[in-house]
Parts: sequence; structure tokens; C-alpha cells
Amino acid sequence: MKMRILICGITALSALHACTSTDKKLEKFYGKPIQYIMLERGEPDQVINMPHNGKAFQWDQKPKNVASKVIGDRIIGVDMSDECRYTVFTEWDELQDAFIIYDHEDVKFGC
Repeated sequence: MKMRILICGITALSALHACTSTDKKLEKFYGKPIQYIMLERGEPDQVINMPHNGKAFQWDQKPKNVASKVIGDRIIGVDMSDECRYTVFTEWDELQDAFIIYDHEDVKFGC
């Protein structure tokens, strides 16, 4: 029983590390045109017009991890497939003639 709890704890920590790593990867695009992310990750699933000539670009992704918990002698998994989306915020830059990335929304735990 203690071994299962230890394994679940290690899995949860790995998922948390993967989540923060994804967020850090998005920061490398700050100050660059949105096309740089599109080259790496493809076309966004949604584009939303924001105030002051800004746009938000969203990509849906499947979770890398499934949340789980131990109940008695069983490990129960929880599907998180519809919770994974990351959003990148941009603003129009006349000099570069492009939408420039300035921020992003953190990806939820387990993605």
C-alpha cells in the first residue's frame, strides 16, 4: 500500500514538473511574432479578438498525464481530456507588421 502511494506521489510530481516546463517553453516566444509558435505547434484551434487590437490564440492538446488516486487496493484514473488548452496573448505591432506575443495563460495541471 505504501509503495502505491509513493508511486502516485512520484507520478504527480512528474506531472507538475512537465506542466511548468511547458509554461517556460512558451516564454521564449515573448516579443516575437505569433508565426514563430505556429511554425512549432501548428495553426491555433481558436483565435479570439481582444480589446485594443489584440488577439488571443488557443491550442487544444491532449493531457500527458491522467490524474489518479488510490481507493483501497485500486488505483482510479480520472480523464482530464477536455481540460487542456493553452492561450497566447498578442498585440499588433506596426513596425513588425505582425501580432507580437507578450503573455500566455498557464496550462492546467496534468496537461
